[in-house]
Amino acid sequence: YVSGTWVRVTRTPCHLGGHRLWFLCPSCERRCAILYPRKCRKCVNGRYAKELMTPLHRKIDKAIELRSTLGQKKGGIVVLFPEKPKWMRWHTYLSLRARGMALEKEIWAAEHIRLRRTSE
Repeated sequence: YVSGTWVRVTRTPCHLGGHRLWFLCPSCERRCAILYPRKCRKCVNGRYAKELMTPLHRKIDKAIELRSTLGQKKGGIVVLFPEKPKWMRWHTYLSLRARGMALEKEIWAAEHIRLRRTSE
């Protein structure tokens, strides 16, 4: 019983014995492990946030994630690259820095092209 609707359950055998329980979506009868309010992810057209981002915004998000790994809290990619954290090995830091700098170079090049197009 989910949100005022009875939901059917089915099961499938597991490879090493036993079985796994699944909900059956009330709308499409598809097996699913999670129901969002009363339907499966396909029926509610559920998407992951990264799927809805443009490729450039995904790169920016990745660059910000990389910087947060190094301890940066704010400033995005417009502030100086963070220093090596005290606990991190130099090899790891230099690898992350090289990856981050290459990613940011791509971002700034794409932004430069976009700005040139809009100014023409």
